Amino acid sequence: VVGVDALHRIRWDPGTATLGEVGHPRTYRDRADQSYGWDPVVEDGTVWWLDNGDHTFPDGLTMLDNGVAAGPVRLWRADVGADGDTGERTGEGLSSVEVCGAPRGAVTNPPVCDPPRNQVVAYDSANGVLAAFDATTLGLRWRVPLRTATHLVVYPDTGELVANDFSPGAGDAVVVVDLASGAVRTRTLVDSPAQSVVFGCPGRNRDYLYVSLSTVARVAFDD
Repeated sequence: VVGVDALHRIRWDPGTATLGEVGHPRTYRDRADQSYGWDPVVEDGTVWWLDNGDHTFPDGLTMLDNGVAAGPVRLWRADVGADGDTGERTGEGLSSVEVCGAPRGAVTNPPVCDPPRNQVVAYDSANGVLAAFDATTLGLRWRVPLRTATHLVVYPDTGELVANDFSPGAGDAVVVVDLASGAVRTRTLVDSPAQSVVFGCPGRNRDYLYVSLSTVARVAFDD
């Protein structure tokens, strides 16, 4: 669980029907220019999340330029040991990297893991940046200007990622991104005045179901 200030590991005991914390919380929020994180992603014993979750999305139904905290968005990593301990209260065992370094960054969703390429894809929705980092070293792999805010979807068999790219004038677009390079392979506009900040869904045959607070659309990809 990514709390307001720290990462927590909670275990459910069915015998006693109780929840209890395992180990110590890891404090990640320790800067005056930083706000709380959003959903975590667990991959191979590692927990990933993005901070600066405070935003004013209702101002225009977009994340662009609607960050609240003064600082940049950071991608966070925490390893969870076999005993379930999440580390010390001081934040021991945590590491992070700035997504792009721009001020007043913000997100409302998690990053996405790409195990075949040993990378994690993160973003700053308020500043319109998508970036991939080495999952071991946190070194930058690529960074591109892409105004995404939705839950990202990875197609591991084709090495593609589906995201969105919002324009205040044209609305939202669904884009297919090459995971190896960050290049946009294709894009299509959808009739959505709201930027998507929710869950899309893979279809059954090279298609994708787009969802925003204003629109539902099906996008088919023609190779």
